[in-house]
Amino acid sequence: MLISTDRHPQPVISRRVLLQAERLARDLEALADFGRDPAGGWTRLAVSQADADARAYVRHEMTALG
Repeated sequence: MLISTDRHPQPVISRRVLLQAERLARDLEALADFGRDPAGGWTRLAVSQADADARAYVRHEMTALG
């Protein structure tokens, strides 16, 4: 199915996604730990170690889910 726009047609991809609120909250909390500073904020600059660690965490979780 395509949605027409004036310039470019855009494909519409429809999939059913099962969302588990508890898992999402847990994963967001875990991801927030990367780059957390002692004052209570976050600093996760691109290409920093915290960024690399956060990306590795997401890769690991996605691989585990298949």
